Amino acid sequence: MNNPMKKNEFAVVLASDNRGILPLSVTVFSLLNTAGPETFYKIYVLSDGIDGENRASVERLAAPFDCRLEFIDVSGILEEHDFPHTEQWPVPAWGRVFIPELLKEEQGNILYLDIDVLVCRDLTELFRTNMDGKAVGVVFENFSRPGSHFNERLEMPLTCTGYFNSGVLLMNVDVFRERNLVRAVLDYAVTHRDRLTCPDQDALNGALCELTVPLHPRWNWHDGLTRRILKNDPREQFWGGGGARKEGGGGVVTGVFPCPRG
Repeated sequence: MNNPMKKNEFAVVLASDNRGILPLSVTVFSLLNTAGPETFYKIYVLSDGIDGENRASVERLAAPFDCRLEFIDVSGILEEHDFPHTEQWPVPAWGRVFIPELLKEEQGNILYLDIDVLVCRDLTELFRTNMDGKAVGVVFENFSRPGSHFNERLEMPLTCTGYFNSGVLLMNVDVFRERNLVRAVLDYAVTHRDRLTCPDQDALNGALCELTVPLHPRWNWHDGLTRRILKNDPREQFWGGGGARKEGGGGVVTGVFPCPRG
């Protein structure tokens, strides 16, 4: 139940089916267990047929914490849309695209997390990112020069010099609604269906590449970034090399569990 004494109230969205209930539970617990005393999370789980038993297990896990937990059935959300979804890239993978439409009562920044995420700290700082009229705050996986493979494959303008990971998305839902960006992502997925290798992530990159706010890698850390630090490559100075340690430690760690995006 909402505690009126808390100052920081934030919406966090995850998506899963019955197959992902264990990693979902770990992510939810890590989110709640690291919340500061003034933080209240409203957690929305986009459910593709999560059964009653599994739903109850997540509710029991969250019960000791001061939070709100709500399941939203999205099992039929793709039926009216002609774009690629497969067993490897099912409804939960596409659910993030629809967040601005599904959570109409929410405004401002909403955080989407994949279920292979381990939250390592309170996320108030992340939620307070200045979005400056942009649609998504993201961590880039690749800071290639203009003209790199993703520009060509996804027909992204040369002004877009990075490819972001969609496992952690800080979504400015007001901008999504004002600019009809849910439709833009869906249209991009349809028109580029033959070019998509990570369909939802590619579509988000292609449609939103000029509407991004770069986040420090500590907000979406994974083993690939650790390997780049160990190589001590001077080209990584765009984000300060060991900056995740110098600036207060990691925010979230991704790829904790095997998944297509890991």
